[in-house]
Amino acid sequence: MLKHLLLACAVAVLAQAQTASPLSCPETLKVVETATPPEGWKAAGSQSEHPFQRVSIYNGTPGGQEYDLAPDGEKNIAGKTIQTWNLKDYRTMNLFLRCRYHDTSATLFMDVPASYTTCTFTFASLAAYAAGTPTTFTRNAGDPDVAVSQVQAGVYVQDDFRARKELTISGGVRQEFQSHVGGFHLAPRGGIVWSPFKNGKTTIRGGAGVFFDWFDAQAYEQSVQLDGTHQRIETIVQPGYPDPALGG
Repeated sequence: MLKHLLLACAVAVLAQAQTASPLSCPETLKVVETATPPEGWKAAGSQSEHPFQRVSIYNGTPGGQEYDLAPDGEKNIAGKTIQTWNLKDYRTMNLFLRCRYHDTSATLFMDVPASYTTCTFTFASLAAYAAGTPTTFTRNAGDPDVAVSQVQAGVYVQDDFRARKELTISGGVRQEFQSHVGGFHLAPRGGIVWSPFKNGKTTIRGGAGVFFDWFDAQAYEQSVQLDGTHQRIETIVQPGYPDPALGG
């Protein structure tokens, strides 16, 4: 029987609409030990079996320069613990995972396929986190690579009117355009400059206006990425851990 890993969560959809097989750690590891006896002695080997403990994710070269990747996010919301790993930005690097086992320094490791990108586990409490019993599991399945473009521009007119020698009034309006946001977005604004004393050494300025924020291109990219064709969000309630497919 095999235990699937945390990273068995964001698998790309193949052309035949089948998902890639999840990576898995063996539930136990059999370790065979031998000794080098001194002169005049003979050595007897030993064999032991160790249960699965946890999995670690690294970039680099196993046994060489390797760097442990901690979860990109961990939140505690209403008593629930949520952990998320996002591997998309690391896909140009060599990623591998290492299976660890209780009471032994021996480990197993395997490269992480490029199709694994994001996964999230949600635990009802810290106790549930310690026990490995999440309440929900979500993953982004599909191809995360998309190409989007966005054009934005703004035009405005403004003029100053000198009402009196010591008082200047300014007013204007701005119109902003974005390729993914239609309609008019007129933003009026105005201001005053007043010098209350004849010597002109003191000036009071004030202004007000309507201002619009640009629609973030990253938000549009995410909407295209999760349109159900490129990627889709899958949720499993009461999943297994670390293999979500064993529950639900």
